[in-house]
Amino acid sequence: MTVSVVVPVRDGARYLGEALESVAAQTLAAGEVIVVDDGSTDDSAAIAAAHGARVVRQPPLGPSAARNRGIEATGGDLVALLDADDRWLPDKLERQTATLRERDDVDVLFGHVRQFRAPELGGGMEEPRPGVLFSTLIVRRRAFARAGLFDETWRAGELMDWLARARDAGLRDHVADDVVALRRVHATNLSRDPEARRDYARVLKRAIDRRRGA
Repeated sequence: MTVSVVVPVRDGARYLGEALESVAAQTLAAGEVIVVDDGSTDDSAAIAAAHGARVVRQPPLGPSAARNRGIEATGGDLVALLDADDRWLPDKLERQTATLRERDDVDVLFGHVRQFRAPELGGGMEEPRPGVLFSTLIVRRRAFARAGLFDETWRAGELMDWLARARDAGLRDHVADDVVALRRVHATNLSRDPEARRDYARVLKRAIDRRRGA
């Protein structure tokens, strides 16, 4: 199994290097690393190139569009996603690839995550918890063929929307006990945007309406 890594970024120069260093430090090397620069005005693309990533550029269309462009550019059997402000633990790809080898019935695999606060929010690390997040996710390519890509109309909640569609398509997801990622909580997380948070309720309503109409 070969793993393609996709990292979307817009003006993420502050943290992107750490994210890519965590990919380079994996005990199981990725087959390719693709950074999709979503219209950055900072040095994000240069940082990605300096870390050996393949850089795909696009206008500022949003993180879902960036993830989709990256997925379309990959060639691996598995696709792993990493947000540009997060980090992986060194055995993330090794552990998750081993699980998918053993569990052919699992198409979409998540792990546990530890959140850590940036200094401007007081610092500190939280205890591990289940992480249905992009940075813990690894997906068999066949899952995208059946469920489609991420809906680019959402500012937030696109993973919840995609996961609901994947389940409707008969795909199976699983959250393993392994701690595989560190999620950075900082002042500019999209999840802190009130308008973006409202998308979660809209995503849930759409999923319910879709199932009622089936």
